[in-house]
Amino acid sequence: MSRLDFSLKLLDSINMSLPSSEINQGLAPSDFREGLKKVDSELIEALRNREGRARILMAERHGIISPGLGYKSYHGEDPEMPSDREETHRDEDPKGEGHINRVAQRDVEIMQTFFESYGEPKTEAEAVEREEMLVFAHYIGTIHDLVQNFKLVLMVKGGNEYVAQDTVIDINGDGWKKYIGKGKKIVRKRIVDTNENDTINEELEFMDKVNKESKKEIFTEKHKKWVREALLATIPGWNGATVYQSQLKWNKDSNNELTFATAWADLKGGIFMDGWKQFFKEGDLNLLEDNPDILEVALNPDQYTEVIEEMGDRIRVWRDDQDPFALAQWNQLEEQIILFPEAASLLRERHFRTDTYNDTYNKVKERARDNKQTKAPDLLIELRQIVIKEQQKYLRAA
Repeated sequence: MSRLDFSLKLLDSINMSLPSSEINQGLAPSDFREGLKKVDSELIEALRNREGRARILMAERHGIISPGLGYKSYHGEDPEMPSDREETHRDEDPKGEGHINRVAQRDVEIMQTFFESYGEPKTEAEAVEREEMLVFAHYIGTIHDLVQNFKLVLMVKGGNEYVAQDTVIDINGDGWKKYIGKGKKIVRKRIVDTNENDTINEELEFMDKVNKESKKEIFTEKHKKWVREALLATIPGWNGATVYQSQLKWNKDSNNELTFATAWADLKGGIFMDGWKQFFKEGDLNLLEDNPDILEVALNPDQYTEVIEEMGDRIRVWRDDQDPFALAQWNQLEEQIILFPEAASLLRERHFRTDTYNDTYNKVKERARDNKQTKAPDLLIELRQIVIKEQQKYLRAA
């Protein structure tokens, strides 16, 4: 099996959870678009096909640029999960979906709630626009991580901190593994802003190509503006304490509902909409994606015995940081949701429930507390179990 074939299926299981027969068609597990009657069928078909193509592009690119997704299938025996850690990682996420599909579906769900809050459309044009925005919400959620420019950075411990080095690490092949060692870590640094803008440019080129080939304006300037502003709103920033979306701002000349729905679906959905199991799953997969050396040690612990304790400490630090991250998302949401007074109440009731957040937040604190007592090898076993589970999904679907 080629690296691309494996990467495609592994990315499918991790990020999309779609049967292989549906990838080329770009179908969502439950395709709400079949019920839309007012949207141009050519527009729906073009976006559906683009979603399918985007999934393939992401598989190709992630297979090349992400060491984690380039791994061959793990053929060892399933490690035994310590009994006191079993509950956290035993269950599938509640929706049965990975991040990409969940962002797309969350985006649609939030938009539907906006429209329900506003009542029936007042004109036929408004009715058409609402349906178009639902289609674009799903499409934007699907392609929001299409371009992932990054570099691998070697960091060396100095005192209590790791300091980035000037070492250039080749991301292709296994050469990067030689840098794994005590007092070192290898991290994936995303080139933010560039990723989102490159995604925007690819999608605008796609729309222009469709218009040119069809010899009519299937995609209007309004559609392009929706895509541009929604994707820009997902750009991550760092405020000195936690991650936030620096470009997510109210704009009286924009479609704020679609912009905010996309940003919320991406960064806040796991915490509020899906609960702690999905939040833990997405967080642990992000940990492995951004720390390929931890993934390598988790899969092959016998080859790296000298760094196991250090890897355990890094896992604990990552999971400790989920506490301020979750709290920050709550505070940010409270500032943002009041911008939509007509919809705020129903949005809170449907998607951003206080009880769901509290349950997630308490589980985050509980896990961080438990991890202090959990041995480093057991933490690595948990992460290895995640990878094995995703690869087993692939083998069953193959």
